[in-house]
This record gives sequence, structure tokens and C-alpha cells, in this order.
Amino acid sequence: MRRLFFLSILSLFAAGVARAERPGDVGLGIILGEPSGLSFKAYLDDRHAFDLALDFSFLDEALHVHGDYLVHFPEWMRGVRGGYWRPYVGIGAKVRIVDHEGRSGDGLSVRIPFGLSWSPKGPPIDVFLEIVPGLKVLPETDPDFDAGLGVRWWF
Repeated sequence: MRRLFFLSILSLFAAGVARAERPGDVGLGIILGEPSGLSFKAYLDDRHAFDLALDFSFLDEALHVHGDYLVHFPEWMRGVRGGYWRPYVGIGAKVRIVDHEGRSGDGLSVRIPFGLSWSPKGPPIDVFLEIVPGLKVLPETDPDFDAGLGVRWWF
């Protein structure tokens, strides 16, 4: 019975430590770069998350909507001081919606985001940097590239 009690307390402590390394379960913020806009992220557990954005590209003058599935690797930077650092990689898709000056240029891209997020030990925020190579697959095949710096408030 004591052993079960000890294991229960230890597992609760371990869950609290793992949870403290990310600022919350759902984050909302902004991303500045190409494209720039609103960012939403939801953690499924300590390593897996979905990231969504609604943003505008000044290069192709289009509204973009993207969604990514991300895998985080917090153990890679566990010894780094000054908050919690979480490198990640993922896969996703982006839809471009263009309809101006009588032309339409909707499109679809495959995205492979590489990023790093940092959360201070105090407020429930994170700052992230993301580089996203990709491939436009519709209406034609071309390389695609996004990059951004953002901040999110976590709930």
C-alpha cells in the first residue's frame, strides 16, 4: 500500500514537472514575417501539438490559412538556462486565397516547419521563431518558403 501511495505521489510530481515546461494548453498570438497574421496553437500532450494560422502575404497579396502537426523535443535543450526552450518539427498544409484585380490564384502547399519556442518561467507566454520550407502543389508545382517570429499568450 505504501509503495502504491509513493508511486502515485511520484507520478503526480512528474506530471507537474513536465507540464511546467510549457506555458499552457492553448495559445493565441501573432506572427510577423512572411506571411504575418494570427497564430493559434493547442498541445495534445507535452510533445505533440497542432498549430493554425490566418495570415496575409505581402509578396503574393494573398490570404493564407495553414495548419501543422508539430512534434516537440524539449529534452534536446533541457540544460539551457533562462526559461524553457522547445525545438520542434512538423508537417502541414497551407491554402492561398487570391482574388484581386480580376485574377484568381488559389493554391495549396505542403509545409515542413522547423522552429524553436521559448517560454520564460514567469508569465504564460512563448516567443517562437519558425522557418518553413515547402512545396506548392496546386495550381502548379513550385518551391515555397515561409518564416516568422511570433508571440503567444497561453490559457
